[in-house]
Amino acid sequence: MFMKKTLVFLGIFSLILSFMATAKSLTVVMDKNYPPYSFLNSKDKPIGICVDLWKEWQKVTGMKVKILLLNWEDAISMVKEGKADVIDEIFYSDERAKYLDFTQPFDKVKTVIFFDRRLSGISGIDSIKEFKVGVKRGDYDATYLFDHGIKNLIYYSSYENVVKAAKNGEIRIFVVDEPSGMYYLEKYELLNEFKESSPIYTSSLYRAVKKGRKDLVELINNGFSKIPKSYTESVMENWKGNSLFSHLRKNFLGLLLIVIVIAGIMGVILTWNRTLSIMVKHKIKDLENEIKKEKSAKKNVGILSDKLSQVNDHLLKMNEKFNNMVDLVFDLTTSLDEKDFAKNVLDIAVKSVPEADAGSISLIEGDRWKFLSIKGHDKSKLMALDLKPKWMVKVKKVGILEAVTEKDISIMPKEIVEKIAQASGGHIYRSLVVPIEINGKYAGNIFLDTFKDIQFPEESKYVMNAFGKLVSSFFAIKSANALELDHQRELLRTIVYLMESSDPRTRGHSEFVSNISVEIGKRMNLYSEQLEDLKWCGVFHDIGYIGIPQEVRMKPDNLTSEEYELIMMHPLLSEQILKASNFPQRYKEVVIHHHEHFDGKGYPDGLKGKEIPLLSRIIAVANNFDEMVKVKRMKVNRAVEEIQNGSSTEFDPSIVEVSLDVFKEYISKMRK
Repeated sequence: MFMKKTLVFLGIFSLILSFMATAKSLTVVMDKNYPPYSFLNSKDKPIGICVDLWKEWQKVTGMKVKILLLNWEDAISMVKEGKADVIDEIFYSDERAKYLDFTQPFDKVKTVIFFDRRLSGISGIDSIKEFKVGVKRGDYDATYLFDHGIKNLIYYSSYENVVKAAKNGEIRIFVVDEPSGMYYLEKYELLNEFKESSPIYTSSLYRAVKKGRKDLVELINNGFSKIPKSYTESVMENWKGNSLFSHLRKNFLGLLLIVIVIAGIMGVILTWNRTLSIMVKHKIKDLENEIKKEKSAKKNVGILSDKLSQVNDHLLKMNEKFNNMVDLVFDLTTSLDEKDFAKNVLDIAVKSVPEADAGSISLIEGDRWKFLSIKGHDKSKLMALDLKPKWMVKVKKVGILEAVTEKDISIMPKEIVEKIAQASGGHIYRSLVVPIEINGKYAGNIFLDTFKDIQFPEESKYVMNAFGKLVSSFFAIKSANALELDHQRELLRTIVYLMESSDPRTRGHSEFVSNISVEIGKRMNLYSEQLEDLKWCGVFHDIGYIGIPQEVRMKPDNLTSEEYELIMMHPLLSEQILKASNFPQRYKEVVIHHHEHFDGKGYPDGLKGKEIPLLSRIIAVANNFDEMVKVKRMKVNRAVEEIQNGSSTEFDPSIVEVSLDVFKEYISKMRK
């Protein structure tokens, strides 16, 4: 046996040696539109995971590698015709195995359906049979779809051209590998226009050579086996991003803090209008009391008119600030670049604080203190400074600094202070300073400067305190993006559990809604992917309540109109919390619409009938049933009757019909 293995090894080794003796270089072809594995940069230079790995292969083997990035069909043809030695990033199929030999796999890729966000009911292959579907010519995705009964395929030369066609309205559905699809949707600013399905399949990526070149297969495998695993992982991480790796996966407290901070900020902002309303009512009441004391009716009317006008102007200004803050909250959950976000914040902050003439946002990054955004000062001069973190002015809370350039003299070199003074748009009398903290650590400042000898009022401090929390939350979210989907699900599930545990009436509510929804879905013969979505959307449907004041959330009945408006915000908050995580867009669509009514009289968007996502309609039934039984203390049979009574008005009648069997089983289990 030992002798046989030795002979086999020597045979393979001799094949490799013979190939290396005759070949001085390898020609490797790849797809020129397959990010992050291989694509061309703005200078038409090949870049990507596979490009970097082949460069390292060249180093460890000593054999020169010539890399060519082509249209996919051309790349396959070159290997079949013997004009290239290797094709990279290729899926295995029985058809391809007739003319190619494959190496060991090196990565896995998910293939998904991308579809216009206005389409509903797209969940798997069977659901797209009646549509035109865009695919890449020569791609395994196209073969897979055709073999599964999808005949109405529109072929394009590359993934990029597929996405371009979607942008131009030629197609509303396309099937591509998820990483490349997301890249091009982002490139063409279409991420908010398209949803994605669960993976229709997951396949391994291989390298392949012309059939019969076993010597070359062994040479390739042998070379890649010499590349340290740590190097391969670093290349993958560099191109895919930290979110695919595990060094932050266990940061439970970090994510919990972030979600609570976001929810807290949202709660503050959502209650802002209510606070303003109360403030106006109190002022009006005070004014009315003042009027009663006046003797002249004519004079009273004039006073009341002037005072109300002042209150109204103040309210309009505060509402404008409120709307700006809401816009920034939504920016928190987008893929916005940190400099763009900082610019947005600073623009709105300077506009919201009328005393400010200029400002800046700066952040500590390693051993540097850098400016992210500057307004009203000489940007080029400030950006050029080599600043040290130890020179940064640090404050414990929002505060006022007098003549900050004079204060800088005590903590930084004189020549740096002089350059900062020269770059300032004028003499800085005083500055409103807001600390930025990330995960409990001091990370930077927001400065608003005035060139006039005026004071910043308390209202401006209050507004900037909210801005500081928003900016801190933004960077906290960015630092936590490494948490993967499954881990995030469990973390948010724990948050839901903790939130609901404080009240016996809500304890276990979301898990129950999840379980009942899945049972209804099974009886409707939904796909396994849809059942999985039902499970998690059921768990998360009420997570937005974490942003609603507890005294309102736990009030048993007799809500005021203002309190009811707050309650109606929880689906929007749920959507925003899910958006801050890496969950698929379809989760957010389901959660935000679980309070819509079948007759169009629900909230938040007043959707009607089949406009409401199917899974939202299912969760609506399960959610109301549990609320009737647990919160309203209704008898189970009476709750079932109420669900039936709501058929065609509040609920989808077809779902009500199916749910009755589920409720009967539930009643039977309770009796046992």
